[in-house]
Amino acid sequence: MTTGRGGYPQGEATALIGRDALIADVVAFIEGQGHKRVLTLLGPGGVGKTSLAEEAARRVRDDPAVGGAARRDVALAYLAELKAPDEDRLHHLVLRALEITDQGVDRPLPVIVDHLRRREQAGRRTLLVLDNCDHLLDDVVDLVERLLDELPDLRVLLTSRETLELAKELVVAVPPLALEPSECTGGADYRDQSDGPLSDAERLLVQCLNDRGMRLTPDDDWETLRRLVAWTDGIPLVLIFVAVRLLGGMAPREVLERLDKGRLLHARAGGRRSRRQGLKTHHPSLTAMMDDSWRSLTPQQAALAARISVFADGFTVGDVEAVCADPEVVPNGDEPGGAVRVHRAEVADLVNDLIQKSLIKRHGPGKLGQLNPVREYAEARLVDRGEPESVRTRHARHFRDLAKHYADTWYGPREVELLRRANDQIANFLAAMDWCAETASDQARTGLEIVFHLARLRLPFFFARLGEWCDRFAGFLDLVPVEPTPERIGSSALLGWIKLCQGLPEQAEIHLRHCRELVAMTDTPADDVAPVVFLEGAWLMEGTGTPDCIQVLGRAVDLFARSGPEFDGDRGNSLLMWALGAGFWGDDATGTRIAQRCLDDARAAGAEWAISWAQWARGLAPLMHGRPVEAVQWFRAGLETQIDLRERWGSTWGSEACFWALAAIAGRLEAGNAETGAREVAEAAAILMGGALAIQRDTHVNVIGLVPFRRERDRAHATLERVLGRDRFRECFDKGAAMPAVEVHHLALTAHIVAGDTLRRREERYANASWSTLTPRQRKIADLVSQGLTNQQVAGKVHSSRGAVEQQLTVIYRTLGVTDRTALTDWIERMHDGASTPATAGSDGRSPGR
Repeated sequence: MTTGRGGYPQGEATALIGRDALIADVVAFIEGQGHKRVLTLLGPGGVGKTSLAEEAARRVRDDPAVGGAARRDVALAYLAELKAPDEDRLHHLVLRALEITDQGVDRPLPVIVDHLRRREQAGRRTLLVLDNCDHLLDDVVDLVERLLDELPDLRVLLTSRETLELAKELVVAVPPLALEPSECTGGADYRDQSDGPLSDAERLLVQCLNDRGMRLTPDDDWETLRRLVAWTDGIPLVLIFVAVRLLGGMAPREVLERLDKGRLLHARAGGRRSRRQGLKTHHPSLTAMMDDSWRSLTPQQAALAARISVFADGFTVGDVEAVCADPEVVPNGDEPGGAVRVHRAEVADLVNDLIQKSLIKRHGPGKLGQLNPVREYAEARLVDRGEPESVRTRHARHFRDLAKHYADTWYGPREVELLRRANDQIANFLAAMDWCAETASDQARTGLEIVFHLARLRLPFFFARLGEWCDRFAGFLDLVPVEPTPERIGSSALLGWIKLCQGLPEQAEIHLRHCRELVAMTDTPADDVAPVVFLEGAWLMEGTGTPDCIQVLGRAVDLFARSGPEFDGDRGNSLLMWALGAGFWGDDATGTRIAQRCLDDARAAGAEWAISWAQWARGLAPLMHGRPVEAVQWFRAGLETQIDLRERWGSTWGSEACFWALAAIAGRLEAGNAETGAREVAEAAAILMGGALAIQRDTHVNVIGLVPFRRERDRAHATLERVLGRDRFRECFDKGAAMPAVEVHHLALTAHIVAGDTLRRREERYANASWSTLTPRQRKIADLVSQGLTNQQVAGKVHSSRGAVEQQLTVIYRTLGVTDRTALTDWIERMHDGASTPATAGSDGRSPGR
């Protein structure tokens, strides 16, 4: 199962048999106004707590009869993927479940609180569901208490085998299914094939059999079936395993005889842990059923089922082959006598066997999983086999190799597919990292490699995990020896780059110095180490703001290109940084040439997300050199793709660039005395600026920590305040700040159309302007200005006052449709080359479109 709002399936009808009244009670509690705001579904493993919570959450979210127009947002976090208490991991898991985009440096819990508080202030209510809390009780208690203290409208639904002892907690025991027809929620309307009434537990068993094509008849042994159902004590998962036995050809009496002669029929659950009321890990009938299931396995099936328990979430047959099959060559040829071996060629058939026995479940096309109670039992069997360390190490190395494969091959048509595939497997990647971080595992280097390669893939950017990745990098860099290995140098460089992207150039410089110190331990010059050169160029571009970055980033591109095809993605990323550097700090020709090269390269590769960023970079040179209409077309093209991809990084920066360009258009209109058009465009730009900055606040993106971004924002801000006045600017800005992100993005995608048309209409008025349009005296003044003379020097040449020259220049600017002396100089140069006016947006024949 996935983590996140809308990530859980609608409860299957079979799993919800006999639960209608309980689900209705849970929904009523969530929507009620009582003092208690936490509901804990309490029950042993296998009783169906997760299915109940999922269905209640689905109804709260989707059913128009629940909550009316004020339905709640629902976030569901599956905590079973956390193998041990870890407060930070828990908070990151909840952050993702709430779909909070966090690219900043704050700890996740304050970010969660701030986000939910603003959500409540906007009138949105939230239900947070935390499934399988039992192994994280103290951390969950601390989290829930903090959230309840800060957020009066929040409701929390928990599933656990123990209560949390919260003051605002209502505990609802999830009972086994009714064993008597008179007790079942549907009354006695459900009947068996011999026309007798069915209990809820019997209904579930019959439905499981029907779903698999086994129809019971009046001639079946209904008396023994009822005794068998009674033996299960109504535990749904046990009933499912009973169905598996019957579907496998066993008679009801044979199944009952195998299950310990019914001696567990009257077992009682109980027990306490610390101060909390609780239940045993599993109901006794489930334990007995699991014991019997295990005894029914062949040695190879049992070995594979135990080893599969190392997977934190879904997995494929290929994953099982890589992690759970024994190596074909035994080290030193030394294999213990009688040892059970699972050969790779056998895995697919063994997996199918385990699916038939319900020890593995299909979670979707090509994806498998284990139910939590089964996984816990299998983990214990893995310990019995003495294999946890070896299998977990194989698991970690497999996912390291997978991360490297993704990082080495993403620069192509499968770019977004690989990003999403890696994110679908994130629970296993994180579990592998956790194992590698354990001091006893001796696998810290493997853990660092996983973090490193997923960062090369740019996964933490696409899926908003920058803060978490910084923590992972820092943790493993502390664990591995300080040696100049490629992974350590590359990791330090990527961590520095992430810090830059978070708007923290001073921290990036620290990592740059560390990279140089590592390289100094070798015989290789730092200028020949691609990751170090890349970080230095990025730091020069964004941290200090100097044209020197262009040469340095160009060298990084060449170094990665010489490193081999597995570094194509790194080269493509360096090429993007080179295009950004040239756009921000280079001349028009250089910025355009390098950005076009970046775009052509991404298009040739077919990497969709890379194309969108190259389009963003392609808009910089036109913006910096007086062609804002062309610039905004490029920015919009990139932003549109990023919104379509539902990525959580680039769209934040795309909205920023769009208001830069709109502000520049407003400035051009104002300079041409088109005051009405200037104000209309400026108002749209100010609204967009407010919305873009609100998105950055919500996602903790620190754009102004980067020199060129701060420069362009300040320039846009000054233009908009000048055109609108401070008060009107603030009104528009505040309006944008209150808009939801989807409306901000819509404005960014549409406002440029009106703005561009307004500016084009004005410039078309001067399309036929020529040198002869000016008076001889104006031509003289314009020519002297184009030679670089100051107004005072021009006044001396034409025997006039400085003020008179300035007045004449204003007329010249208006007549020719230019904004300043630089644009005038460009106009005259184009005129001498045979062009009557400066080129308008798109005159180079290239289109922002894909």
